[in-house]
Amino acid sequence: MMFFEYLSIILGGGMVVGGFLAAFWPGIWKNLIPRVMPEKRPQYVLWINVVWTALVLGTWAMFFMEMSSEGFVVTFVMTLTLLKVAGGAFFWKKYREMILALMVEPLAMKAVMLSTAAIGLALMTMGIFF
Repeated sequence: MMFFEYLSIILGGGMVVGGFLAAFWPGIWKNLIPRVMPEKRPQYVLWINVVWTALVLGTWAMFFMEMSSEGFVVTFVMTLTLLKVAGGAFFWKKYREMILALMVEPLAMKAVMLSTAAIGLALMTMGIFF
């Protein structure tokens, strides 16, 4: 059970920090995105996909060993994130185009990143109190 508590606090914390940084200091991301998302897909994207897939599979295994509602929520959020990571790995040009289009539209960027921060806050709250 502690596995899911720690994982929800770590993932939630990252989502909150990243969401608020992107929403309220977009200049940071406007400088970072072109460097980490070049025209041609970098090799590290595939490795991130492999590592994240292994982590998600391990989380599903832990969930089936210790069935709990908290475990399901964390596993489900990680599985949804895997879809985003896999999209970046296999459809790089379209994924990059969508991210760059989001950077141009400040209101859409704020909405997406604040919703990410809200989900992260819910994960952190669940990990701390439940």
